[in-house]
Amino acid sequence: MSQAPVPPRYPPKVPQQPQQAPPQYPQAGQDDYLVNVPGQPQAAQPVSYYTPTAQHGAGGVWNYGGVLVMHKQAQLPPQCIKCCEPADGPPLKRKLTWHPGWVYLLILPGLLFYAIVAMAIQEKATVYVSLCEKHRARRRMHLYIVWGIFLASIAAFFLAGNTRNQDSQAFLIIGGILGILISLIYAMILSRLVSPDKIDAQYVWLKGINPQYVNQFPSMQQGF
Repeated sequence: MSQAPVPPRYPPKVPQQPQQAPPQYPQAGQDDYLVNVPGQPQAAQPVSYYTPTAQHGAGGVWNYGGVLVMHKQAQLPPQCIKCCEPADGPPLKRKLTWHPGWVYLLILPGLLFYAIVAMAIQEKATVYVSLCEKHRARRRMHLYIVWGIFLASIAAFFLAGNTRNQDSQAFLIIGGILGILISLIYAMILSRLVSPDKIDAQYVWLKGINPQYVNQFPSMQQGF
């Protein structure tokens, strides 16, 4: 796995300014509405960081070879992350976690040991992403399928408890267990929408986004 890009650093600290009232963030439906934590920013004040588009209020997002790199406070435009069409409905909140790949090796000594280390060193981020009408409807259809499989599995257990045929009972129990596992895995895959390639204290590297969407942002320059 190639090393993740290093995003630009903050500029030198400026003299502290007198405390001002928190900025007013635009709400959904307004012309300037972009995204990321509607109504309440992740910190008390937005951070000023360098980017070629900072003067347009949409800074902090870059394209690094097809990977979207964004500051944790950055705003994503109201476009579908899967096809770049205009967003339909409010953005979806995604809570992401990430840890280095070598941590998975700790599964060999024991799953509990892995879980403790992973939780101790993992990085977290909350992002808001948008979907168009077509992809939102497609996601809703998959959710119906997940619930259908799950409910069918519960019904299989109920039928197994009310049948006297041992062969049928075993078949229903095995089918119910497999159905629940399939529905859980299906739901986990469906809920991701985007996946983190890396997260640190300030930035998020996102995968699973349409290349055309990523290409609209300025390229991240190495050694910046």
